[in-house]
Amino acid sequence: MKVVLIGTLVTGYVDDIAAQAKTPWTIAMLPDGASKEEIAAALADADAVSTVGWNARMPPAPKLKLIQVAGAGTDAIDFDTIPRGVTVCNAFGHEGAIGEYAVMAMMAWCHEFPKLSRVLDKGVMRQVDRANLVHHDEIAGKTVGVLSLGRIGKAVAERAQALGARVLGCNRSPLKGARGVDTMIAWEDIGRLFAESDFVVVTTALSAETKGLVGATLLRRMKPTGVIVNVARGAVIEEDPLYAALAEKKIGGAILDVWWNYPSAATQEAPPSKHPFHTLPNVILTPHSSGWTTGMRRRRAGQIAANLDHLARGETLDNIVRPPTS
Repeated sequence: MKVVLIGTLVTGYVDDIAAQAKTPWTIAMLPDGASKEEIAAALADADAVSTVGWNARMPPAPKLKLIQVAGAGTDAIDFDTIPRGVTVCNAFGHEGAIGEYAVMAMMAWCHEFPKLSRVLDKGVMRQVDRANLVHHDEIAGKTVGVLSLGRIGKAVAERAQALGARVLGCNRSPLKGARGVDTMIAWEDIGRLFAESDFVVVTTALSAETKGLVGATLLRRMKPTGVIVNVARGAVIEEDPLYAALAEKKIGGAILDVWWNYPSAATQEAPPSKHPFHTLPNVILTPHSSGWTTGMRRRRAGQIAANLDHLARGETLDNIVRPPTS
């Protein structure tokens, strides 16, 4: 059987997939920017594809049975263009890494780590530096609000609570309780999460219902010292009001790992936002890298390999997002 890995983000898993698959597979790889002819040739006899996107421009794949999304998000999958008889699955393994990132970032914020790391830039410690240091903070005793308690949200909640934070949780579907959460807040009362939290960690998936969910109204509910952490998708937060709230110091700050604009294979570079977030002193920025650990790669590749094995053996697939249509 043959699987095609499409795109640089996916082909990076090839060694781990090959090592963990228990059934024999021919693995073909297509880089970003592959031509239509190359894609058509690869898909002509493919039984499975692992990719992060699928749309109407994809050529026919007459043997295809599985589209294995190489991540949790399916916002780049146009489900209306999926061939009949094809199951769509996704993969996880990133939640622990992102949970660690979110807690690390909140701790770095409290302890003013970026600022403190520059005190000794000249290789000299001066008594005046030590005497004039403002006492920094700690995450213990802070209130951390987690917006959506899926895999990532639960990982954030458990780690934050373990460090002594009070954790509030808010989820679209009702939950009686979740490990690591001290208080559950109803989705209809989402403003309370923003009003009471020192840190609001956004972990909700991007959908029609959540696009632009966090706008000016919710940002106005935040404490003037409150910090918003986005490890979900950029578009969950409205770009303009967030920049305005930060630039005008209406909120304390932001920690952003996800963005509104990304480079393509054609452009290679792109500004992550139409606003110059990088010029603001109250923002920590990273390039959508929070989940990108060696442990995540191994775990996610293992899930992809397991589904290839299931397909080869005629077994039930894991993490089905949409079953095949007839």
